[in-house]
Formats: sequence, structure tokens, C-alpha cells
Amino acid sequence: GRHCKARSEEPQEARRSSGNFHETNVVSDKLGKGAYASVYAVSKGPGEEAKYAAKVISLRLPSGRASKSKEQMVARELKILQKVTDTGSDLVVKFIESFT
Repeated sequence: GRHCKARSEEPQEARRSSGNFHETNVVSDKLGKGAYASVYAVSKGPGEEAKYAAKVISLRLPSGRASKSKEQMVARELKILQKVTDTGSDLVVKFIESFT
């Protein structure tokens, strides 16, 4: 599975979604790629300006098998982002939602 995180300039409460990412979001441009993830511009509807960034992390190894170490890394990152979001600072990225 994949975990996605989004950010916004508007304050919102972070939550874990039980839904499908693509049912509630429209992905447009790829903004960047790193060793473990890619980041995409995202909006809440077709034709709307993208105001979120979604970080997509594959939890699979090249062999296609799930990676426990990647799952643990993502879990740690989600906890850190939640703590940073809880500070209420306008100087950091806001974690809004995760999907699996």
C-alpha cells in the first residue's frame, strides 16, 4: 500500500482516512522525487487550483514484497509530522491526512 500526506496553508486537523485517495483528490503535476517517495500537486476537485502536496511512498520492495522497515519508517514520519502539526506553527508543513 501507499501512504499519502498533504499540506495546506489553511489550518486543518490531521486524520487518517479510511477512504481511497483518488476518490477525494485530483492529482496534477509531479513536483519532485526522492529516494523513497514522489510528491504531487493535489486539489480537491477537477478544475480547482492545486493547494496541497501529496507525498506518495511505496511500501513495496523492487521484488513486489511488502517491506516492514519501510512501514516502520513511514509510521515514524507520520508521528513526527503529527507532532509538528500539533505545535500550530505557521513555519512548518501541515500534515492533514494519510491513506493506506
